[in-house]
Amino acid sequence: MLRDYSGLVYLELLGARASVKAVWARMATENNSRQRAWISDIKIDGESLVLATNTRYRKIEKAVGGLWNLAFVHPHLSGVNQEAPFYFLTSDEETCPPDFFQRLQLFVPLPFKTEWAPKLWERAMRPIDFADPGKVWDPDAAREVEGMISRTLRGLSPLQSQGDIQGYILNAQQNLWKAIIKEIL
Repeated sequence: MLRDYSGLVYLELLGARASVKAVWARMATENNSRQRAWISDIKIDGESLVLATNTRYRKIEKAVGGLWNLAFVHPHLSGVNQEAPFYFLTSDEETCPPDFFQRLQLFVPLPFKTEWAPKLWERAMRPIDFADPGKVWDPDAAREVEGMISRTLRGLSPLQSQGDIQGYILNAQQNLWKAIIKEIL
């Protein structure tokens, strides 16, 4: 299972077909609400399942042996939705997903080179200090003035994960990715 600050991103179930379908039916009923839904009767590691607001999860299902496999996929993970935030799914931190570069270019309109993809993935995992233009408080003038805001961010931040799957959310700030590019060159 993967989740972020807003709720469920990815959940995969394996079990008796009727049981797995019952969980889907319960989630689908709650997911019709326009509000963030806490499903208190479905718990994972003691925590209630939380569905994101205004999100239509995609389901992928198939038979596996005598069991039923069902995955609930957030549209920002599946590539169906081209809005931020954007999620990546991978088996480990070191493995750059095959669609990373294409999707990065979609959300961060900078002149990236294809051969940078593995280095971008690796560097984006670690925090980076950079300055961003913005309003800062000037104590001498007792007002806000234009200045540089120092920040420490990641290009890719890990999602809360339970299980063997890793997930990341893309930070699409152009100035952050400019700083990342500068470091890898």
